[in-house]
Amino acid sequence: MAVKNVRKRTRAPLQKSTQQTLKNKKQLKQVTSLNEKDKKAVVIAQEIKFARLLSSNNKVTRNRVLKNLKKWLTVRGQSSFAFTESDFLRLWKGLFYCMWISDKPLIQEELAESLSKIVHCFKTKDVVLLYTECTLRTLGTEWYGIDQYRLDKFYMLVRRIIRQTLEKCKKQMWHMEWIKGISEILEKLFIDPKICIGFSMHITEIFLEELSKVSNGNVPEEAVTEFVKPFIAYFIHMDDETQIKHVKKHIFRYLIFQSDVGMEYKEKFRAWRDAGFPTGSIDAMEKIEISDEELEDNDIEEEKYSQSQIKCVTEKPLDPRAGRVDVELPQISFDAKAIATLLTQYKFHPSSTTTSRRQVRRLINEFTELSQGNMPIGIKEIRVPKVLKKDTDTKLAAKRFLEFEKELYSDALQKKRKRKKNGQLIQDKWMKIKL
Repeated sequence: MAVKNVRKRTRAPLQKSTQQTLKNKKQLKQVTSLNEKDKKAVVIAQEIKFARLLSSNNKVTRNRVLKNLKKWLTVRGQSSFAFTESDFLRLWKGLFYCMWISDKPLIQEELAESLSKIVHCFKTKDVVLLYTECTLRTLGTEWYGIDQYRLDKFYMLVRRIIRQTLEKCKKQMWHMEWIKGISEILEKLFIDPKICIGFSMHITEIFLEELSKVSNGNVPEEAVTEFVKPFIAYFIHMDDETQIKHVKKHIFRYLIFQSDVGMEYKEKFRAWRDAGFPTGSIDAMEKIEISDEELEDNDIEEEKYSQSQIKCVTEKPLDPRAGRVDVELPQISFDAKAIATLLTQYKFHPSSTTTSRRQVRRLINEFTELSQGNMPIGIKEIRVPKVLKKDTDTKLAAKRFLEFEKELYSDALQKKRKRKKNGQLIQDKWMKIKL
């Protein structure tokens, strides 16, 4: 009996301990869940505080808070707390009004540069893409309320943001996953009805320019076709001719005219125009090989000019400035046949319109002709009027003018007119007497 009692006593405290451990686990889960909620509440409170201080009237506080925000974002990016869409939207509400309040061009430029470089605080692809999407979405929705006096600085801000996102892709060696992510973001923004049309049109104007500046012409052709994809999806839904022409001009025609065939056509047309459009056809102009001596003279002049520019400007400018600082846009290499095949995929899109389908057909023909080495657009023939020699002879024209002047001011014509008038008066009098 004693042994049995001992066994019972040994089993009883074991059951109590298991019950206590189960209770402790539940309590720990509750405590951890409460701690996570408290931490999340603290993070949201910090974000709201940053947004409130960034829209302050004092410039010193805005600059100080912006520096602290960059440090906070880099530290939080390395922590276990993942960024969400609402976090970036809250922060960009404050950053938007930080740009809204800033005055004077140089201060605005410095602020736009610092705001655009926030994207470099993040390391992972998903966080970078989420941040860029929230940034562009905030600007696109708030674009309706921007007045005419503040548009220029927001144009500059959007340009810098696009530039820094492309710089991020360049650091990743133009990886296709990053490029596809950016193209998907642009496609979502263009289709979204909440986004302002002016914002979308501004992105179409600057996108390829910034791509050529950032890449310096060293971008793979596959990346260019992927970047063109959202703009095709953008204008396929359109029914307005002006908006379609805007996309065609700044995306598709830009690519055609900056290609090798397009640059050759520009040079040919310039020479044809300066010569006075001889024979009415551009085929009359041919390239002439220049001798080595003339080339050496031109090279010496170009070297002098480049050395003077290097002394003035050490870095290559990316934006035009006062003081004759111009920007060179390098060529973007692209595959015309791949773009033509991409256009054919969107030709019979379910949401396409009659006007967009017509423009897509034209673009397909243009890019297929360009892939064959021919310039698809531009003036190539002019109707030359056939003018007779007598009309162009100055002496005969002067004689005709003098003869006309004599007839105009001659006395004989005036006398004839007076006689006709007197005759009509006499006839009127006789008619009255008869009546």
